[in-house]
Amino acid sequence: MPEYRDPGKEAVRMEQLQRWLEEMAAAKALQAAVYGGMPIETGYCNGRNTTYNGFEYHKGSEINIAVTDFMLVLGHSYDILESQSYDIGSARVFFVEKGMAIEMYQTTLHLSPLRVTDEGFCCFGLCGSR
Repeated sequence: MPEYRDPGKEAVRMEQLQRWLEEMAAAKALQAAVYGGMPIETGYCNGRNTTYNGFEYHKGSEINIAVTDFMLVLGHSYDILESQSYDIGSARVFFVEKGMAIEMYQTTLHLSPLRVTDEGFCCFGLCGSR
């Protein structure tokens, strides 16, 4: 398994990491168990975020596997107001421990994780592909 390195200290070879993710046995098992064998996309997200200024959601579930500890700010798409705005007071912050896998349903508002240490965060992600 490749070791996570801080992007400020070592360049990440995206092609190599992507190939590893696609070949990873866990990704294939999740593809079969969670996505019913349909095509999936794999990737990773890393950084040093300390603020949160937006949300996104997808048309299907997204699985994230924590390579480091991080926090997620999550909301529900049903809480989007008629004005297409969102009351941030409806969102909740969750701590995600290294090694934990989480599923965010298609109604889950989310964005990139937030760091809990100065070293930043990293997670692998999987979602259905069209």
